[in-house]
Amino acid sequence: MLKAQLTDGAVSLKTHYVIAQTPGQPLSYRLDNTFVTVNNVQLTDGSTPVIKLPSLRVGEIALSSQPQQVNIADVTIEGLWLHSRFDKNGLALVPLFVPTATESQPAAASADQASSTPQWLVKLAAFHLKAADINVHEQQLSNGVDWRVYPLTVNTGGIDSQLSTPLSYQIALDVSQNHATDSGGNFSSEGTIDLASKQVSGKLTLSKLLLNQFQPYLTHYLNIELPKGQISSTGDFSADTAGHASYKGDIAVSDLEIKDLQQKRPLLKWQQLAIDSVDFDADKKQLLLGNVTLEKPYAKVTINEDRTTNIGELMVKQTASDTTAAATAQPTVASATAPAKTPAEQPLKITVASINFSNGSAYFADNSLTPNFATGIEQLHGKISSLSSVPGTKATVDIAGKIDRYAPMSLKGEINPLLPQPYLDLDLLFKSVELTTVNPYSGTYAGYYIDKGQLTLALNYQLQDNHLKGNNHVVIDQLQLGKPTDSKLATSLPVTLAIALLQDRHGVIDLGLPVSGDLDNPDFSFGGIILSALTNVITKAVTAPFSFLAGLLGSDEELNLVAFDAGSAKLSPSEQDKLQKLAGALSERPKLTLSIEASVNPQQDSQAMAEHKLQRQLLQQSGLDSLPADFSASRIPASGKLTDALLALYQKQFNADPNAEKANAEKVATDDKGNIDQAKLTTLWHIGLYNQLLNAEVISDADLGNLAQRRSQAVKAFLVDNVAVAPERVFLLDSKTKLNKTEAQAQLNLSAN
Repeated sequence: MLKAQLTDGAVSLKTHYVIAQTPGQPLSYRLDNTFVTVNNVQLTDGSTPVIKLPSLRVGEIALSSQPQQVNIADVTIEGLWLHSRFDKNGLALVPLFVPTATESQPAAASADQASSTPQWLVKLAAFHLKAADINVHEQQLSNGVDWRVYPLTVNTGGIDSQLSTPLSYQIALDVSQNHATDSGGNFSSEGTIDLASKQVSGKLTLSKLLLNQFQPYLTHYLNIELPKGQISSTGDFSADTAGHASYKGDIAVSDLEIKDLQQKRPLLKWQQLAIDSVDFDADKKQLLLGNVTLEKPYAKVTINEDRTTNIGELMVKQTASDTTAAATAQPTVASATAPAKTPAEQPLKITVASINFSNGSAYFADNSLTPNFATGIEQLHGKISSLSSVPGTKATVDIAGKIDRYAPMSLKGEINPLLPQPYLDLDLLFKSVELTTVNPYSGTYAGYYIDKGQLTLALNYQLQDNHLKGNNHVVIDQLQLGKPTDSKLATSLPVTLAIALLQDRHGVIDLGLPVSGDLDNPDFSFGGIILSALTNVITKAVTAPFSFLAGLLGSDEELNLVAFDAGSAKLSPSEQDKLQKLAGALSERPKLTLSIEASVNPQQDSQAMAEHKLQRQLLQQSGLDSLPADFSASRIPASGKLTDALLALYQKQFNADPNAEKANAEKVATDDKGNIDQAKLTTLWHIGLYNQLLNAEVISDADLGNLAQRRSQAVKAFLVDNVAVAPERVFLLDSKTKLNKTEAQAQLNLSAN
């Protein structure tokens, strides 16, 4: 039945049994004081051992036919040894133990037979797996890595065949690579498994898992060496087969060091990274991290002679053959059972309370200059607070250190790198840096070396559409130029004259110096003198872009909001005028793109839509070409097609005689003397019928979503068709499925293309 070959093993049985036959009764039997042992089992794949089992003990066993029950006190497995291969076809052990069908095998019992067969109850009081040794040669994701799990210990509590109670367990194991003499990490867990509801919960501890064991898996993708580092974690978890999962605990990564493969020098390292709180919830799609502490972090950034960077060289360039090989490495079952494409799921929400740095350092070198430039940042400390992937949130940054031991530096501002379009607004300040240390830059781009001077540099960086742009405020004190250079990259501007013009009577130059382009390939550009008011203009443009655009037009309107009448997607003349102004501003800012997201007012829009819907039904039922311009429930005539349509709709909607509703109206139309005002009666009767029909109209979220979508489309149509804004600059956001129920309006947002 099995491809695996049983080449060794012995079984022993000790039992006390009773078999009795009572006339007229079925045969009864009972076992007690029963023990089964299996020793020295060996299973092979050909001549290669794959499983060795020194000892399997089952006992004490008690079995009774009346009732049909088996009680097992204990199952103990000691010294299990397993060896297999894991490659593109999966685990090699599996095919060896898949039963092979034979003609002698009895046919499967039908469902009716199975339901009529008495069911036995089997109870196991405890299970123990001791000192198991699992060896796997993994070559699906690598060129071949031998993994060993030893010792593996598993203990469980009681369980029965009806799965009536949850199963308690304890598991502990060490993992390592086979060539290692010491453990590569320890994992332990204890908890309960509810097999009936397919749920598991418990505590787990991961201790000192060595990260260098995963170097073979990194080499194919990254040009880095991971010589040391270890990760530990302790926490509580729960999960089930429906995809619900959660984990609460802590994580620490200590003694990490990452080197580049070329120079074999540290690229990134730290003494300790500790996260005091990790809260993951798959149902809520959120990962909440508490305080993250980094002790003695270090990072290195270099620019090479060809102006590439060491960061840009970390990724291994993938060839077409690599892509093909990766595709064929996937198990064939996966491709055969690949699920159909589904809509994109809600992204994971990530929140970090704080990231704290202490005793950090960094190194920067630019080898594209002659002479080469290098500097270090030391005594780096600070904090990043409230980092989150929730749109609209911003993390505060406050980091400080010293350049070349003496010059203070600080980094402050707001960032959010976790959004699909990352946000960044940072102020970087270098104070009183000796300019003689940046002589390589001065000589290369200014054409002169510097004999004396100090630099205070305030940089504001903004990330727009994944492209970094900077505006710099430079203060140079007591600058004195030295000898000129013969750099081919030096500016053609008269530098000495420029310094004379810019330097005030106190020997201070205060100017703005815009920088644009790829920051991995810096290029000197001189923007002239920038008035101090420019800072305020830039701040306003970043924090309130529509107010900035309105200011260009001499207007104070809110150009980012377009209002609509209740239930309508038609632009009013005043809103068209507002969009006309916005289009004018966009023509002056050709790199801006516009996104539109419309919303609804559920109460007002639903009421208006319901009335429009009822009026269309009245018009269709009456056969008229149009309703009166001043149509309302109180203006429905006493008789005629419109009246007949109202009565017919009421009869159809409520399956009731509309004349029965006159009684309520008569009470109001009757005066104190008992006289009935027939005109008033008719009007009140029609109003009552109309209002009942109106209240019966159902406006769903889908209807409101369609209205929101039409409003977005109306705004784009006007901008594109009426005021000639390029259609590729106007984007419609999903206003239908992600319905915003705030106001009857469209909200506009700007971004850079």
